Amino acid sequence: MKEFRYRPDAKYTVLTDIDGTIRRFDGIIPDSTRKTIRRLREAGHRVLICSGRPEPEIEPNIMELGFDGVVSAGGARVTLDGKCIEDVTIPRNKLLSLGRDLIKRGVVCGFQSHKAVYVVKEQEAAYRDISDRTQKLLPPGADRLLLLPKPAESLEILENIEKLMFLSDDVPHADVIRDWGDKFRFLPVSFPSPVPYGGEITSLSVNKGRAVETLISSCGIARDTIIGVGDGDNDIELIESAGFGIAMGNGTDGARKAADLVAERIENDGFAKAFSSLGFF
Repeated sequence: MKEFRYRPDAKYTVLTDIDGTIRRFDGIIPDSTRKTIRRLREAGHRVLICSGRPEPEIEPNIMELGFDGVVSAGGARVTLDGKCIEDVTIPRNKLLSLGRDLIKRGVVCGFQSHKAVYVVKEQEAAYRDISDRTQKLLPPGADRLLLLPKPAESLEILENIEKLMFLSDDVPHADVIRDWGDKFRFLPVSFPSPVPYGGEITSLSVNKGRAVETLISSCGIARDTIIGVGDGDNDIELIESAGFGIAMGNGTDGARKAADLVAERIENDGFAKAFSSLGFF
């Protein structure tokens, strides 16, 4: 475990996950979190989103909190101060091979890029059904969690895909990993899912920790001024690679074990209390 000593003269860079970290799964962003993000930036610190979501699925009410950059698609794309620093897409031949195999098995796929999220037309109804079933797991009136993608005439027309989400009632993710695990990186879904099988797929080299290394190598940001905050297994590399890692109290066992500090739960103002305990306010 690393110790943290707040340096008043330092400018820190905070990378924070969205769901389960600054936003509850029912869509509510705690007021204390809003205030903390605003105070961090007013003090001259940078705050970046670091999410498994692709950019098009980061809703306006989240972006309106105010951020200096976005790490999206699980670390595939990194932007800072309005400039894209890195964008790792899945090679076309690998994408076609994987996509054709999953679709043939009846696995429902969302193909994610920084411009849009797509579903092939033949799976549009199945994707909508899963989205509707997902919403039923949330409290009444909650924002739609699994947004509906754009229909694509075919897999072959898709370009610059950074990440896939796959969901199935029948095909175990263990089978998909068995067949494709040597070519892609797999992670479990990070939201309440109505189907028993599924996950997220990126290029092997992609994870949220890679974004930390990109900010260090491309932007000259010192590691000891980078703070990573998350709650899920897809946040583990972020938490471990940052100079100091924070896991929410509602996080997975893996995230909490990797963290230097385990905050209180999101519904108990854990994000705000963590930064207060570190001496920022």
